[in-house]
Amino acid sequence: MNSYYVASILFTVCILSILMMLVRSGGLISGRAQLGFLSCTVLIMIAACSEFLGVLLNGMDGRLRWLHGAVKFMELSLAPIIPILCGMSIRPVKRKAPLIAFLSLHAAAELLSLFYGFVFYVDEANYYHHGSCYWIYSATYLVGMVFFLVQGIRFSRLYQNKNKGCLLMIMLLILAGVASRMLDSSLRIAWMSVAAANVLFYIYYSQMIQQVDVLTTLLNRRSYESNLTGMKKRAAVLYFDIDYFKQINDEYGHRYGDQCLAVTGKALKAAYGKAGLCYRIGGDEFCVMMEMGAQSIQPLNLAFEKEMASVRQVEERLPTVSIGYAVFDPKTMTINQATDAADKALYEEKRRKKVE
Repeated sequence: MNSYYVASILFTVCILSILMMLVRSGGLISGRAQLGFLSCTVLIMIAACSEFLGVLLNGMDGRLRWLHGAVKFMELSLAPIIPILCGMSIRPVKRKAPLIAFLSLHAAAELLSLFYGFVFYVDEANYYHHGSCYWIYSATYLVGMVFFLVQGIRFSRLYQNKNKGCLLMIMLLILAGVASRMLDSSLRIAWMSVAAANVLFYIYYSQMIQQVDVLTTLLNRRSYESNLTGMKKRAAVLYFDIDYFKQINDEYGHRYGDQCLAVTGKALKAAYGKAGLCYRIGGDEFCVMMEMGAQSIQPLNLAFEKEMASVRQVEERLPTVSIGYAVFDPKTMTINQATDAADKALYEEKRRKKVE
């Protein structure tokens, strides 16, 4: 057995073990996501070890042929489950039955192949081979990868993350590991690449969660301050404040106040999400930053007010929201001057409403 392959399996097991400890000790992600990452990590470890045993058994005593077939069945059955399980752990799926049925059919095909050899087979000399219908496994694995990518993009969009290229690079890392075996049969780094991709995706997911306000799913104060200091281009800075929010909490309770915050966050994302980034920067204070000129702001403000008005038709207690904005031009002002101007415009709007 190639010593480099043994080293790659040991590396894979070590990196997955470290990831398991990080996931279990970290309190950043939800219980559902934590369980999903742990499950995926365990399955990757089992599949990698199954491949290792299959390589070890290849060409050994024919009496071990049954064991060779069993470990290859384990590896090939688990492989498509991993990306689908990972995708389900980061974003709930309403209809799980079709996915379960799809994976069950694939597992059944692999099980039947133990006896009929159409997907894979182990010959009398105890050597593993691809069957004439090996494409069934390849197609199922590809569907799993596409499902993972779609789930990742939807999750990314939900949390306003623009760096979808990271997801594509993670997927390419996995595909590169698979393709390397096709180019050189002595290279068996597929599971090592999957393990590395799993670690990178956990980092990607954790970073996104840390940047998001849990109640509104908007970006949080930390993300706001980070992006504010890095702003170099002409941009609009909009501030929002819920009117009479303290009275809302006092009269209807903090639970209803939280509901108002969530509704406002949803309306902000619907109106401004495609144009810029939306933040919750304080208790009832929000911000939108977008690289646009002043002439584009008013239609978006009207769209936001329309979103709130549509909810207000059902929930009459929903408060109004004041808006103040300014346009940041790096040639004529600092970003602090722009935010001060937007803040001033916001409180002028609130004073005007009190007078009325």
